[in-house]
Amino acid sequence: LRRQKRRCLDEATAHRERQLTRRCWTAWRARCLSVSNARQRARDLARQKDQRLLANSFARLALAARVLGRRRRLVETALEQRRRRQLGAVFEAWHLEARRKAQKKAETREQVAAARAALRPTQLRRFFNVWSLRADELVLMRLKLCHAQLHSDRRQLSGAFSNWRRAVAKRRQTRAAIQLADQHRRLALQRSAFLAWLEARQRARLAQRQSEAALWHWALRLQARCLLAWLQFSRARVYERQRRLLAAQRYRRHLISDA
Repeated sequence: LRRQKRRCLDEATAHRERQLTRRCWTAWRARCLSVSNARQRARDLARQKDQRLLANSFARLALAARVLGRRRRLVETALEQRRRRQLGAVFEAWHLEARRKAQKKAETREQVAAARAALRPTQLRRFFNVWSLRADELVLMRLKLCHAQLHSDRRQLSGAFSNWRRAVAKRRQTRAAIQLADQHRRLALQRSAFLAWLEARQRARLAQRQSEAALWHWALRLQARCLLAWLQFSRARVYERQRRLLAAQRYRRHLISDA
């Protein structure tokens, strides 16, 4: 009976330990799954954020390139129109001067021809000088516009690159913080599971010791009862024997007295 009770206690203790281990394992697996899902969501969000930043940067670069090309075409169109207007004004002034000189009938053809021969090269040279100055100014203005556009593009690219570097640093810090939190959580779960296992083991040992002490006390009480019953039985037998001897002695005395 004692071995059977001990075996039942051992089986109950083992069953309880298996249940506790199964619960701890189930909770740990669920926690691992939740942590892995959180990591995957964080990775997806970071990837989407990087993709959005890259898409915005490429869109800004494409827009800046379009704006630069459009400005260049506008500047070239304005320069071409200005050149045409200047040439038209030069030719119009030349035609007016020719008409005015043709109307002078008082002067001779030689003077007109000499005046024309003397006036035309100086006017053309003056107009050519003015046109060359204006062309140099337009070229200088175009160069300044190009330098300003390049400077603006460089500033925008530097700002985008600095933002990208800050985003990468923040992403690395977030990833390190997530890994550290995951490690702390894992250690906390392992520690709580180990403490629960130790507490269950101590309780099982205490219950086993208490059951062994109870079985020992029960066995001692059973032995004491058996010993008391045996003593009572022995005393009863001794008393019965003494009574029989006394009865035999009385009977002998009675027989002797009768004889």
